[in-house]
Amino acid sequence: MALTYDVLVLGRDCPYSLKNWCNHDRIPSEMIIDEAEQWIYQRLRVRAAQKTATGTLVINTDTITLPTDYRAGKFFKFTGVNSSNPVRRTLDEVIEVFSYNGDGTRTTGRPTIWATDDANIQFEVLAFTNYTYLFRYYAALAALSPTNKTNVLLTKYLTLFRTVCLAKAWQWRQNRQEMADNLQLAMAEIEDIHREDDQELEGADILIEVDGQF
Repeated sequence: MALTYDVLVLGRDCPYSLKNWCNHDRIPSEMIIDEAEQWIYQRLRVRAAQKTATGTLVINTDTITLPTDYRAGKFFKFTGVNSSNPVRRTLDEVIEVFSYNGDGTRTTGRPTIWATDDANIQFEVLAFTNYTYLFRYYAALAALSPTNKTNVLLTKYLTLFRTVCLAKAWQWRQNRQEMADNLQLAMAEIEDIHREDDQELEGADILIEVDGQF
């Protein structure tokens, strides 16, 4: 039987259902699946979640709106005639170096550092011209639902998904020890997944960036 959302939410008689995994008829399957996916996507960083966004930082602005499916940034660069690689900093570090004209308005210049807040990529100066850019980031994967019956968690990372579902189910049943044990197993599984993903870089030339220099 192919494992899909419709199967996961079936009753305990189905050996592939969440209620069967948890051996409990009253488990709120839909809620557990949603909470498990959120927990996983906050931590899992794999090739399947990588995306590229392109666009333009408009003159006299200092922010770019993050993609709606953004989870975490990989790297950012300006392209075209103004090609450069701004260095990532913390948001506080970027804001600390804001500079102002005598009338209190922000100064313009060539952005050299960036950070993210809840909604934007933030630069330290207003752009003095239009800058085209390329942004690589980790995206939120499509959530399981009645209309999206499968995703990479079911096809490639089933052990991780099942373990976190069990942890969330134990949390719902107020058994903190079982929840903690399963989350510990899930973190170990994520480390193994990341290690396997990193092996693709073996044999590649790695460039180390230090303050914008390679």
